[in-house]
Amino acid sequence: MKKNISVPIKSKNPSEKIINKKNTAFNFLPEKIDLMRQAIVTVIWRRDEISGAKLETETKKEIHELFSSDFQNYFDKVKQDLESKGLIELAPDKKPPHFRLKQKLEE
Repeated sequence: MKKNISVPIKSKNPSEKIINKKNTAFNFLPEKIDLMRQAIVTVIWRRDEISGAKLETETKKEIHELFSSDFQNYFDKVKQDLESKGLIELAPDKKPPHFRLKQKLEE
């Protein structure tokens, strides 16, 4: 008797990144990642420092129509990427924690 073994399906689109999170696969599209990155950096740049909750709210206002139910996945991933690459940081001694750009952008 043969056993059925499930094999993950490879993406037909090589530009998609598949991230496994809590046993669910999510396809991150590079175009949406870039859009989210631009929106987050723009919102922080406008405010100098902003709390995490306000950052999420204002980013959602900027680009909510381009994301369906996947906004939160992209927001969390891109925010984490920006922090890990040293582009944004938490401002010290702020309650609740506030994000800011690590380097000032020119106007």
